[in-house]
Order: sequence, then structure tokens, then C-alpha cells
Amino acid sequence: MCYSRYCRICLVMLLFGVVSPAMAQPSIPSSEPRLCRQLYEQRHDSLLWYGKDSVHVALRQTLIHWLDSASYLALDDGHYYASALRNYVMRFPSDSAAIRKTDRCFTDAAISFAIDLHTGMGVHKMIGWDEISAKRKESSTAFIVSELAAITTANTLSDFFQAIQPNSPPYRSLQAALCKALPGREQEHVKELYAALNIIRRLVSLQLDSCIVVNIATGRLSYLRHDSTLLSMKVVAGKPSTPTPLFFAWCDEVVLYPYWNVPRNIAVNEFLPMFKKNRGMVDLLKLQVIGDNGKILNHRKIQWGNYSRSYFPFRLRQSTGCDNALGMLKFNLTDPYNVYMHDTPFKLAFSSPERYFSHGCIRLEKPNILANMLLATPIDSSLLSSAIHDEPPANYLLPAPVPVLVVYVTATVDKNGLVLYEKDAYHLFRQK
Repeated sequence: MCYSRYCRICLVMLLFGVVSPAMAQPSIPSSEPRLCRQLYEQRHDSLLWYGKDSVHVALRQTLIHWLDSASYLALDDGHYYASALRNYVMRFPSDSAAIRKTDRCFTDAAISFAIDLHTGMGVHKMIGWDEISAKRKESSTAFIVSELAAITTANTLSDFFQAIQPNSPPYRSLQAALCKALPGREQEHVKELYAALNIIRRLVSLQLDSCIVVNIATGRLSYLRHDSTLLSMKVVAGKPSTPTPLFFAWCDEVVLYPYWNVPRNIAVNEFLPMFKKNRGMVDLLKLQVIGDNGKILNHRKIQWGNYSRSYFPFRLRQSTGCDNALGMLKFNLTDPYNVYMHDTPFKLAFSSPERYFSHGCIRLEKPNILANMLLATPIDSSLLSSAIHDEPPANYLLPAPVPVLVVYVTATVDKNGLVLYEKDAYHLFRQK
């Protein structure tokens, strides 16, 4: 139905009392008041959604159409107050002040919807720590406000909502799969598709020149530069009982011959019981016992039976070399979980189809290659191959910190565009 005919029908309905000519503005809390103010400042305080012609009716109707489609876009259809705004598509509020307030309600909904469509909804609930997004948020929201402020027709509004979404084949495949899954209410797959689509939106919206993406669900790492995958490898992630946390942080340093500073929970829960049974395990595991003063203690003089989980005034550190749990290389990250990426002497783990064996850190299949791609000067290969015992650690700063995005996406797309569902090892989407 064309919009001019639609307006004529509504005029007839108005004459016969079917449509109320005036009503108060909707009672909707503002989600983005600051951005709304910025938008109207750019428009010199002129209305965006209301006018005396059918163009503005079509504009309001188009926005409601998009808001009604939110669930098919992996967004929350109740988040944008579409049901309340729908009453104002063909009705004018009671006076000019009410019209201005209602116009702002439509604007607030449009801004919230556009931000979620562009940067992903609910990502902060999936990612426990995020140092990256905040640095890009201001430019993303400024772009959205500027583009919405210039909208004049229903077609330009639809074009805008299409343009701010990722335009990659995997994204389109996942969106098509969601449209098929929703009518059948395949809730497990719907949750997985929601997560995948919104994570993709966030990654694309960051517009990073380079980054490392680790998908725990697939057990793979990808190093991307300018949208090209330069390196891909298998990883070993945390066991379901000690899952790898999800975060966006920075890799700023590579350590050659790293110490393994044993986390306290591992020291008291796993190693201390071993030492009580056999003090020789300290030597066997090539561990050093460090006191409060930072000095290495003679562990043979320690009476391990006197210590417990609640009283353990030591720090354990594994000496460097080929037997070190971190292997020859460690990639320091700025996350708050004491999680990092590292080499490993246990290479057989990469041959397993399900690679969840660590306490939470991320073991790399090809750490040497990644390190040399990140560093300005490659590491001496002889130092890597010799694996000298007790060699002092050597720290190499990256020329610039590289974003590391650790995600958990079970809905993936193969090279033929087929959507696959990985095993949900952490049971984030499916019950045990």
C-alpha cells in the first residue's frame, strides 16, 4: 500500500472517530538523553519525526517496522518501546510541547536501536572485561547521531539501518539462520545465534587495524590485519571447571623464557598436598619456593605439614626452560584475571578435537610465529630451540599494543555458508 493512500484511509478513520486527533505524549523513559540533545542541536532544534505531510508518517511507520523486527535481528524487541510508540504513528499529541516530547521519544528509540544494531546488544553481559570498546564508543555514537540527524525519508532511514550492520557473508548466513529458527522456537540455537550476531557486530564496529581473536568455543586463534587473516592456529583453553574468562584487552609484551608464577589456588589446592606426601615433588616439578622477602628459600628445610590452604606464606615459581608449563614464550595481557597466552611443552593436546585442559590460560599451537609477527625484530631462533634451563626471562615490548578479543561463539559459518553449532563445552547456551 502506498503511503499517500495509507494517509487518506487514516483521514477517513479520523473523520469517523476511529482515530483520536490528539493525545498526550507517551510516557517512555529516555535511554540516550545526551545523544538526543546532540541530535537536536545538529538539527537546530527542528523536529525529526513530525510534520504536516505524509513523509513524516511514513518515517514513523518505517521506524516502528524496524523496531518490530528486532527479534529477527538478534535484538530485544521490548527494549525500544515499540508498542507505546505505535500509538503515535497516525496520531498527533495534544499540543506543540507534547509533539516535541513525542518526537524525542521516537528519536531516543531510533538512537538506542541503531547503537545496538551497529555495536551489538548485551555484549557487556557476555564479555567480563572490556578495555577496547570504550575507546571506540564515542566515535560510533557520534556517527549514529550525525547520520540520524540527517534522515529525511523512510527510504533513507531503512538504508541507514541496513548500512550500519556488518556486510559479510557469515553475518548474513547467521541472520538467515535466526529467521528460520525463531518461528520454530528452537531456543538453544536462538540464544547461540543472538550471541554470535551481536559479537560480530561489536568486532566489526571496533574498526581495528589489527587484532587477535580467540574463540574459546572453537578452540582457535586468528590474527587479523586490515580484515585479512594472517595467522590461524589451535588453542587449548580452560577446563569447564576452570573456564577461560571472556575479555577484550591488550597484548603489550612477549616474554622469552618466562617464569611460571603459580596462582595461589593451584599452589594450595594442588601442589601443597603433593609436597606433604612427597617433598621431592618440588624438585621434580622444578619449582622454586619464594618467601615474603622475595628470596628463594631452601624448600628442603620447610615442614610442609605445618601449612594449609589458609596459611601458606610462600609463592611458588617454576624455573625457566623446556619443562616450564608456559614453554618458551608468554604473551602478557592487560586483563585483570591473570590470564595470558603462552607456549606449552604439552604439544599432544593440540591433536585433541576438544581442547579444554588448562586452568584458564590460553595455550598456543604456534607461539613462535605469532611472536615474530607481533614484534618489530624477530626473536633469535637459537634461543627458542635451545631451551636453556634457568635462563633469565627476556621481555620484548610490542611496537604498539595489539587488541586481544577472547569470545565464546558456538554458532559459526563454514566456507560454504553453512551454519554450524559447536559443542557448548561451558554450557552457556545449553543445559548439561
